[in-house]
Amino acid sequence: MESYTVNDLRDAVSDDFATAIDVWTREGIESLSPSHDLWWADNEQGFRQFAEVVTTSQNVDQLKALIRHLLKGCVHSVLATIDGASRSAEIGRVHLVGPDGSLGEGLHELFADHLG
Repeated sequence: MESYTVNDLRDAVSDDFATAIDVWTREGIESLSPSHDLWWADNEQGFRQFAEVVTTSQNVDQLKALIRHLLKGCVHSVLATIDGASRSAEIGRVHLVGPDGSLGEGLHELFADHLG
């Protein structure tokens, strides 16, 4: 079995988050197609109506950038909460732990750096 460092695990977690952002950004853009299966949507009708507006106004590239930006912000916020940079830290802390212990502090900053 290969041995990995905490930094390797941090990089792998950042890669997984970046991949999730890519997948959901692509899913959001593909959802503009009338034939796309919206298996994940709570409000399929709303997505269909929105898709009609976006595709007719030819704002698909702008929507893609917006979705990506919002998802990056969401992941950054979740990691900032884990890092203790939010109100919940007044009550307690949540830690991401690998086999060799905590992934440490500054995960939201590492993630931002990882994305470049």
